[in-house]
Amino acid sequence: MWLLKPKFHLKIVLVCAAFLAFWPFAAAQAQKSGKPTNLCGPVFDLILNTDEEDNPFFDEPLNQPDLLTVFYTQRNCTPAWYSTADSFARYRQIQSILQEQSYLFSDLHIEKTEARYAEIESIYLPIGLFYFDETGEFDIMVSDAALTLAYNLSRSITGAQPMKLPVMLEEALEKGTLETFFGQLEQGRWPGKQPDEAPADTVKAPLPPVPADKTGAKIQQQVNDSALYKLVLSLTNPPRKTSLLGDMVLNPDLVTEFYRRNNFTPAWHSPALKPDATNIEQLLKALNAAASEGLEPTHYHSAKINTLWNAVKTGSTPPDTYPFEVLLTDAALHYGAHLNWGKVNPNSMPFRWDFERETTNLPAMLQTDLSKKDIATFFDKLKPQHPQYQQLKNALAEYRQKLADGISYPTVPEGAGALKPGMRDTRIAALRLRLAEEYLVPQNQFNDLLNPADTLKPKNKLTAADSTFNNNLYDPQLLTVVKLFQQHHGLEPDGVIGRQTLLLLNASVTDQIDQILINLEKWRWLPNYLGDKYLLVNIPSFLLRVYEPGNNLALTKRVVTGAVATPTPLFSEQLLFIEFNPLWGVPFSIATKEILPKLKRNPGYLNAHDMELYSGESKINPYKVNWANVSAKNFRYTIRQKPGDNNALGLVKFLFPNQYDVYLHDTPSKSLFANAQRAYSHGCIRLEKPLELAEYLLAPDISREKIADIVAKGKNKRVYVPEPRPIYILYFTTWVEETDNSIYFYPDVYGRDKNLLYQF
Repeated sequence: MWLLKPKFHLKIVLVCAAFLAFWPFAAAQAQKSGKPTNLCGPVFDLILNTDEEDNPFFDEPLNQPDLLTVFYTQRNCTPAWYSTADSFARYRQIQSILQEQSYLFSDLHIEKTEARYAEIESIYLPIGLFYFDETGEFDIMVSDAALTLAYNLSRSITGAQPMKLPVMLEEALEKGTLETFFGQLEQGRWPGKQPDEAPADTVKAPLPPVPADKTGAKIQQQVNDSALYKLVLSLTNPPRKTSLLGDMVLNPDLVTEFYRRNNFTPAWHSPALKPDATNIEQLLKALNAAASEGLEPTHYHSAKINTLWNAVKTGSTPPDTYPFEVLLTDAALHYGAHLNWGKVNPNSMPFRWDFERETTNLPAMLQTDLSKKDIATFFDKLKPQHPQYQQLKNALAEYRQKLADGISYPTVPEGAGALKPGMRDTRIAALRLRLAEEYLVPQNQFNDLLNPADTLKPKNKLTAADSTFNNNLYDPQLLTVVKLFQQHHGLEPDGVIGRQTLLLLNASVTDQIDQILINLEKWRWLPNYLGDKYLLVNIPSFLLRVYEPGNNLALTKRVVTGAVATPTPLFSEQLLFIEFNPLWGVPFSIATKEILPKLKRNPGYLNAHDMELYSGESKINPYKVNWANVSAKNFRYTIRQKPGDNNALGLVKFLFPNQYDVYLHDTPSKSLFANAQRAYSHGCIRLEKPLELAEYLLAPDISREKIADIVAKGKNKRVYVPEPRPIYILYFTTWVEETDNSIYFYPDVYGRDKNLLYQF
């Protein structure tokens, strides 16, 4: 029940009136306490479960569920656009702002919120009654519109961090400065910063005074008076858009910091202002190779610098010394920044990427390596060091070569239905052509795929070698290749060419290159060094990998991760301990949404599933609760499940304390591990054969026999791992398998790659 409809009974009115009297007090107390309230469960269910038909946002989905979750968490899930003090003044203010921007953005829920507000205004406000039902559909819809507008406006701002927008919107609400907040975003300014202020993540400090010329020497005079100091000084003046020799300076703050450290002395020229050919040639070589890193050389002045340097070498008109000097520095630092931190700021994505990065002082590093005439080392140190990055680079080169060779995958027609083994269909011939082009298996495995007499050679179209072969028959040999294709694309290897398999078969070489590019970018978002020993969970592949020193793969396990509506967060922490025979505290959303309806039918449900009911710390008999009067709104209980075979966490869980309360655990639902797609959980990560991982991590201190003894006793026991290891929860949709160097293209299970590709 979201808002009262015109036909309501007196009893409901009285209940709502009583709630209205209580609700402001409860909300105020929640805000004072600074603790999340039990209102958050229903709110998050509304925000995250929009794919369910009974959800009020099913027909008009929310745009920013991640930002909404942050926004309501910080508000303790209390209403944002209605208060007893000013009624709907906040809503009227934000709606005016939204309407002004609606000509640019069409996803601001204008019509729906206006219709709902008209209903509120005509029916409920005259009688002084409005029932929010845990902040309600209306409040969430308005918040989504406000955050969507803020996010859209912020995308063009350098250094923007969208995950901070909920906090900033909250501040604007409390201070009554909504118009200022959105006005600054519209002007291309990050709220709270002055127009000439640098983004938060860049270096900005007062320039030192020009040193006095004490010697009168010509070189000293050129450095200290001159053009270089004045030119560098001008880079950070508003509007911070300086063109040098026809190219815009890309990173004025890093350039300024570099020359400040270098005492405003030229770095690419000798004291006599002669170009340093060694360093410049190394820089050009690195810039021209940017494409091999998945980056675009022309984004780093490569074309301009090549032209200018050729003019110097051929004796043509040389470029102006100081603009050329600064352009070289800008190219090196901007390219270095993209190699080290990524081209796209992960904070600009509409999901959270929660990984700590080491601080890299690029100006200091460049200064050191320039003095050593070793620019190649400068760039090599900044690249991701994980072997997977290099393997993806190799795959990128391979697929780009396909494109250069004119290879294009034949299209497999959709047809009337799925293609299944044993069928005869004209589409089978196209399927053979498509699979032959990609060579997903070594050539010697193709030799007997179609006909023992047929020997496949490069670009052989898998046609028959004799008249007995039927090119339109889906035979067992072809089934082998189809299953391999499905396996390499994270699909169920059942051999059935359904909608999803067909979609991936008809992806182009360019599509595959794009997928590799954005996954190279994700590696640049991570720390260069992941640790000697670490665990890595990749959500799209539904696999956990354990690495030993040298990035050697030691163990691989299947996992079940968060469903699309309840995605597993991306972060890293230290795995510290293992808990055997764990207790499970049932989350509020599961208790109210899944268990409560069963309790209404049968209070014995808890006992049958080894669960206990608590009010505070007091154990409650579920048969003594009038469940007919209990709903999600007044559910004041906690449910705990005792250790045992029925426990939702299974026999063991692995803890790496984190703000998301996510962990690895066993599960009694073993059958899901047989599926290729395994996004089913509420956010935690279920692990196949978890006792094997426990044995691996606890060795040699605790043996397999000792673990079996602990489990057999059935008592909850926590054991600290002898050597804590970092665990990384990641999201890579391309991966080169360590065992056979095959590249896998996984489905974008959470739909996140499209946004990254757009920004990239």
